[in-house]
Amino acid sequence: MNEENSKHPNVFRSSAEDGLVIGAYISATFLVGAYGMRVPVLSIISLLMCLGVVFIAYRLMARDYRRWKSLRYFSAVWMHGIGAFFFGSLILSCTAFIYLRFIEPTFIVDNVNAAIAIYREFGTTEAVHMADTLQKMIDKHMLPSPISMASTLIWFVTFAGSMLSLLLTAIIRASIKPQD
Repeated sequence: MNEENSKHPNVFRSSAEDGLVIGAYISATFLVGAYGMRVPVLSIISLLMCLGVVFIAYRLMARDYRRWKSLRYFSAVWMHGIGAFFFGSLILSCTAFIYLRFIEPTFIVDNVNAAIAIYREFGTTEAVHMADTLQKMIDKHMLPSPISMASTLIWFVTFAGSMLSLLLTAIIRASIKPQD
């Protein structure tokens, strides 16, 4: 290993370290949102926290873009963002699984029941049909399990994070002059 590589992190190491930050933040956002079903103001806070993901990702990606010559290529900056969201999604999926399986195991069913009640209140043909469909899903045990919800979060966060990282990479490269 040459001297430059020992001083500069590679894109995967940097994204794994930043994934800890993103994972902790989006896990907190998930928990605030989950409790928002009981305390409505937390739903608003959760939505605002979702916007905070953009700023956190920007700061983390821009920081390394400024500091490390090895992370200044478009592909490296974008891969840094993708990796950070992937590693962060692993933390989120563990948090979601523990919450949905052990802390509040009826969360999914309770929320589907709440949706059924809302659809029935609308009273339109389409809304009643949707309520009936959701009720059949409950009756036939077709709702997603905690592990399937957690694994879906990995895919969703990684995809959404890769799209956000693509946009942020373009913004970073256009607006930041790297330090040498």
